Amino acid sequence: MNTKLPLSALIVLLVACTGVSPPVLIAHAGGGFEGKDYTNSKEAFDFNYNAGHRFFEVDISFTSDNRPVLIHDWDGIYKRYFKDSPEHVTLTEFKTLQMDSGMHQMTIEDLYAWMEEHPDALIVTDVKSGNLKALKLIADEYEQYQERIIPQIYDVSEFEPVRQMGYKNIIFTLYMTSISDKDLLDFASANQLFAVTMVPQRAEKVAQKLKEQGVTVYSHTINSLANLKDLQKVGVHGVYTDFIYPSNITLMS
Repeated sequence: MNTKLPLSALIVLLVACTGVSPPVLIAHAGGGFEGKDYTNSKEAFDFNYNAGHRFFEVDISFTSDNRPVLIHDWDGIYKRYFKDSPEHVTLTEFKTLQMDSGMHQMTIEDLYAWMEEHPDALIVTDVKSGNLKALKLIADEYEQYQERIIPQIYDVSEFEPVRQMGYKNIIFTLYMTSISDKDLLDFASANQLFAVTMVPQRAEKVAQKLKEQGVTVYSHTINSLANLKDLQKVGVHGVYTDFIYPSNITLMS
């Protein structure tokens, strides 16, 4: 009897049973596309998947009628890629917008459809506002994808609620918190985190101490191999990036 599992089932089994191995690279906002960053576009996801990325950070914001879509914000980035468009639109309006350079914007449903077509891809969330609300919605409405979603939290108070939602791999990202180095080290030691993410300047001070505790450290957003090498020397495991690709890492080693 043929007992071979489909790839999607193997991915879920791997995450659930053995955990996910942290990669060196996480494609930032879907990864760069044709020199552009922060697009969160389908073209960016497709291009960077074909370039070898398997971990994708996505920006999530809520429409005016409270549905999550893939956009960094409703100000600078929105105006950059949706010129002359109405401000803070509904979900229906968002779907009809024309994105710059022929790119295509993505709703959360579009992301799930893309994940279905790319069963070895994993998603790191970056929810600018309403993080717990967005993660609860994903857990409730799209449970079948939850094992492949690695949520970022922005404060220590979010860890337990997110864990209770069923997320197994959680990243603590520091750009919205003023937590001290001591409290960070204590928190990371006491709680099982997938990783901690921070700006390079802070990584230079605390990454090695976290590494010695067995904690994976990322830095963002890094687009230079030289900077990646320097960060790895001080204890950083990997980076969020727009324009570094897995083939570059192979050459680097």
